[in-house]
Amino acid sequence: MAETDVFKHSTPSLYDRYMGPLLFEPYARHVAERVGPLRPSKILETAAGTGIVTRALRDAAPEATIVATDVNPAVLLFAAEQVQSERVEFQMADAQNLMFDDETFDLVLCLFGIMFFPDKIRANAEAHRVLRSQGRYIVVTFDRLDLNPIPRAAGEAVASLFPEDPPYMERGPFSYTDAAQWRRIYEQRASKLSRSRPSSCQVACRRATPRTGSCSGLRSGLRSNGSMPPRWSGRPKRSSGRSNRGMAKTRPCLLT
Repeated sequence: MAETDVFKHSTPSLYDRYMGPLLFEPYARHVAERVGPLRPSKILETAAGTGIVTRALRDAAPEATIVATDVNPAVLLFAAEQVQSERVEFQMADAQNLMFDDETFDLVLCLFGIMFFPDKIRANAEAHRVLRSQGRYIVVTFDRLDLNPIPRAAGEAVASLFPEDPPYMERGPFSYTDAAQWRRIYEQRASKLSRSRPSSCQVACRRATPRTGSCSGLRSGLRSNGSMPPRWSGRPKRSSGRSNRGMAKTRPCLLT
């Protein structure tokens, strides 16, 4: 990762304080509510960021151990400082090259992160690889930019200040909104898996409402090899609750 791509100084704190309540916390709670009844024993979170989803999972799945991962050390350190639980550990890891044994986790979760992965097929393959038989894979991303007025307004404001720069929103957070693209990516992965081991992959993408959101998961029975990375225990700190200030539209994906 380039030095300019790493959040430093107060950026993680500001991101968590302002962007979290506006765009991410409502869906973190919604996802956690879906995860709780599944009663997973071990959860992997990729692209965990500042730990917004991690905190919600900690409360919703009291029997599960959680491994929260990201490629950015600054945001992981901030996340570790917000979590007060011996069941949660933080690990530097690339979702496209996970350092975990196969069939390690009951559930793999990626909330608003997959659109930033350069190789989405490989990232999905890695998620499948580390899932136990009948595990679940939950992916959530934004819907089209034109359906999300707040990010659209922010993007337009930045574009007016820097007109020569290419639009960021369409290249970044809103670059993975095409349901047909989702199907191609997941079906490509399913095709590769079927050559080595019989498997099935059904993809159903649907739009969430701006008020409630939606989240679904993946069932998979795949095998692989790897090694478990060392534990990184963050310094505990009690986190404070925040109110719901608004929700953007997402497009969740279900794989079974």
